Amino acid sequence: MFCYNTWLGDFMEYLDLPLLGKRNLSINARYFSDIKDELEEFLVDEDEINSRKFVKKIMFNQEIKSNNTIEGINDDLMLIEKVIRDASSIKDVLQRKRIINLYHGYKYILSHRVIDESHLKELYGILSDGLIEDRDLANMGQVYREAPVYILNKGRLDTELDQGLPYEMVPEYMKIYFDYVNNGFEGTITDQFIKSQIMHFYFVYIHPYFDANGRTSRTLAMWYLLNSKAYPYIIFNRAITNNGDSGYDESIIDAKNSADISFFIKYMMINVKRELEKEIIMSEIKNNTSYKMDAMNFQTLNYILSMNGEINVLNFATMYRRNNNYKKVQDIYEESLQPLKDMGIIYVVRQTKKMMFLDYPNEVFKINPSRFDRNNPKIRRLDLSNK
Repeated sequence: MFCYNTWLGDFMEYLDLPLLGKRNLSINARYFSDIKDELEEFLVDEDEINSRKFVKKIMFNQEIKSNNTIEGINDDLMLIEKVIRDASSIKDVLQRKRIINLYHGYKYILSHRVIDESHLKELYGILSDGLIEDRDLANMGQVYREAPVYILNKGRLDTELDQGLPYEMVPEYMKIYFDYVNNGFEGTITDQFIKSQIMHFYFVYIHPYFDANGRTSRTLAMWYLLNSKAYPYIIFNRAITNNGDSGYDESIIDAKNSADISFFIKYMMINVKRELEKEIIMSEIKNNTSYKMDAMNFQTLNYILSMNGEINVLNFATMYRRNNNYKKVQDIYEESLQPLKDMGIIYVVRQTKKMMFLDYPNEVFKINPSRFDRNNPKIRRLDLSNK
C-alpha cells in the first residue's frame, strides 16, 4: 500500500518514496504521537510564534547561523549581521559566500511559492554560488550531478564514506521527490512539519549535487513550511545545533539503514519543542525587561536555557565555543553575559574557587525569577531547576 496520507494513522505505513533495494520509506505515526499531540497543544494561542514576523526574526540571523553550524561552520551572529549589512567588508570570500548565499536563498524562498525542478535549480545556484570545486562543476549536468558522490560524516576522513544515489537514477528520483512535495497534502501545521522533514531526509538520501546538499535540503524544508504557513517550525535548524547534532547524523543514518523515518521525525519534533519552549520564555523575559534586547542577548539566553548542570561562566564558555569560533573566556563573558547582568536578566548566585580569567573567580548565575513564569504548564521539555 503506497498512499501519501496514510502515515497519519496509528501504524506502520509506506510512503511513495522508493529507496534502493526495492524498499519504500516507511513511517510509524504511533512512535511519535505523544510529542505530536504535545506540540499541537503547545501552539494553541501562541500567536507571536505563529506569524510571518516570527519567521523573519528567526531566519535572517539565527537560522543562517544554524544552517551553517550543522555543516561545522561556526560563524558568530555579529559576523553574520556584518555580512548582511555590507558583504564587501568581509575579505574572506568563502566565509562571505557561506553567509550571503543563505541570506539570498532565504529571500528567494520568501518571494517564490512554486517548488519544482526549475525553481530548485535557481535556488541551488544561489546557495552554491562560489562554493563548488571546479572538478565537481565539470561533472554537473544541466540540473544534477553526472558522477558518483562520496559523503564525509561532518568532514571526517576517519569514518566510512557514504554514497548518494547512483547518478543515473537521480533525475527519476527527483521527479518522485517533486511529486511528493506537490501532492496536495492537507493536515495540521504539525503534519506539515512532519512532511517537511520527510522532504529534508529524502533529498539528502538522493544527494543530487556534489556539495551543499545538506543546506539545500534544509532550505527546501523551510520553503515548504513557509508555503504551508507552518511558521513556528521554521526554527528546526536551531533545534539541531542547540540540542546535540550527533543525534541528527545518527537519526539520518538510522533512517537510511532501516528504511524507517520514524526515529528521525521524533528526534526533530522533540528538539523543535525545546526551542519553541525557549522562545516563549525569552519572549516573556523581553516583555518584562525595560531594556531593548538584541540578537546577541537572545542567543545568550538561548544557550543558558540549553545548558545542563550548573550554570556558570566556564560552562557557558564551553557551550558558546561549541557553536561559535573560539574566543577567550573574558571576551565571551563581556560580550554575552555582562550585558544580561547589567539588564538584571541574570544574577550571580555565588563564586567558585576556580578562576574564569585573570583574578576573577568563576561565577555561578541564574535567570532572574521575576522575568518569567517557571511554572508555565507548557514548559515540559526544559529543565529549569538550575536556571
